Amino acid sequence: MKLGYSTWSTQKMPLDDAIRHLARIGYDGIEIAVNPGWTGHVDDLTTADRTRIRALLDDTGIELSALVSGHRNQVAERADFDVATQRYLREMDLALEWAKPGLIPSMDVAVGGTSDQWDSLKNLIVERVSETVAISAERNIIVALEPHVGQAIDHPDRMLWVINQVKSPFCRVNFDISHFEVQGIPMDETIPKLARYTEHVHIKDELGLAPNHQFLIPGEGNFDYVKYLRLMHQYGYTGHISPEISLMVQRRENYDAVAAMEQTYRVVAAAFEKSGVPRERHA
Repeated sequence: MKLGYSTWSTQKMPLDDAIRHLARIGYDGIEIAVNPGWTGHVDDLTTADRTRIRALLDDTGIELSALVSGHRNQVAERADFDVATQRYLREMDLALEWAKPGLIPSMDVAVGGTSDQWDSLKNLIVERVSETVAISAERNIIVALEPHVGQAIDHPDRMLWVINQVKSPFCRVNFDISHFEVQGIPMDETIPKLARYTEHVHIKDELGLAPNHQFLIPGEGNFDYVKYLRLMHQYGYTGHISPEISLMVQRRENYDAVAAMEQTYRVVAAAFEKSGVPRERHA
């Protein structure tokens, strides 16, 4: 496994600064948020920006694991979905531009809807996700769908149902275990079910149960990182572990994005050492 970080955590920080900080701290990889509202928004990057970021990834040795897509509502009204699809095509162009040979990043895509809409939306979800997967497969890019507390796909069994309906090797999971943990669904249940379908992961800390939960910076809550790493290793996951700091935390008046990076690294790197799970370090 590799220890990465998601720039979802650094909404207002220039990408250049985020990459340099991650390299200095010791991270191995990066997931870059290219969705609207973040400094990496695909439509805000000039040609010079794109070229510079690609060179910086090479210079630092930080591996690009995924892009956080702005295609975050697969059940939107048709016109809105089509607009998002056009932006998604531009995002995939960027993914291919930034990709290293043989290491095309996956696209972290959300589904939307609400949990109580599952029965009424599940067939539409399959239809729309199939469209997104089809245009991704044409580019050899994997769609990593993220289950999310409160959204239509909020349970491992719902995620597996969609994957089995779509029936494509390009439809996999962005496994953010925190969204199950805050529902009281333990990792002993979720990891055996989802690890084999997982393309990319997020982790964060948390306290409490939904809807009265808090997402936190690693080290602030009660998440068992050592057990998590051992279980993910046991069930065959070998990709990036990408901590993600939620908007809930970023809204704090005293939020320090660099301090969060550093604290997260200390906590998760120590868990790697304690767990005995092999970690592949960047050059």
